[in-house]
Amino acid sequence: MTINDRIKYLRKKILKMNQTTFGEKIGMAQTGVSSFEKEGGTITESTIKSISLVFGISEDWLRYGTEPMYCAKSNQSFEEFLEKHHVSDLELAIINAYLELDVDIRHTIVQHFKEKLSLASMSDMEETAEEILPTVEEAEREYIKKTSSSAPKTTLSAINTTKDNDIKKVSEL
Repeated sequence: MTINDRIKYLRKKILKMNQTTFGEKIGMAQTGVSSFEKEGGTITESTIKSISLVFGISEDWLRYGTEPMYCAKSNQSFEEFLEKHHVSDLELAIINAYLELDVDIRHTIVQHFKEKLSLASMSDMEETAEEILPTVEEAEREYIKKTSSSAPKTTLSAINTTKDNDIKKVSEL
C-alpha cells in the first residue's frame, strides 16, 4: 500500500469522510485531496503533518505503513486546539501554506519577525521613556531653575556682551 492509498483508506474506511470534509479538516480544497489520493500524487510534508495532527495518525504509518496507525493519545487533539483558539479556515490555510514553505524560507521569515518584534519592543520602551523622562526643554528649564538660585547674579548677558564686542570692533576701525 502506498502513502496515497493509506490516506485514501484513512479517509474512506476509518474516518468515513468525503474528500471535501477531509480537506476542510486539514485546510485543503477537495481538489487537493483528490490529487494526492491518486497513485503517484505528490504529498507535501505539511500535508502529512496536518493529517497526523488533526486525526492523531502516526506520521510513520502515513509514510511507510509502520504500525501503530494512531499516535499515543494526548490530552488535547489538534482539532480541540483549533477550536479553543477560534482558528478560522483562512488561518488554518495560512498555517498550512507556511508549513509548505521550504525550511530555509521559513527560517528567514521567523528571523524577519523576530527583528520586527524586537524593534517594536524597543519602540514601546522608547514610548514609556518618553512618558517618564522630561523633554530636553523641560530638563533645561529645570537645570536653569536649579542653577540660577545658587549662581551669583551678574548684569552680563549674551546680548550685553555682544553689544560690548561690537562697540570695541567699531572703535578699532
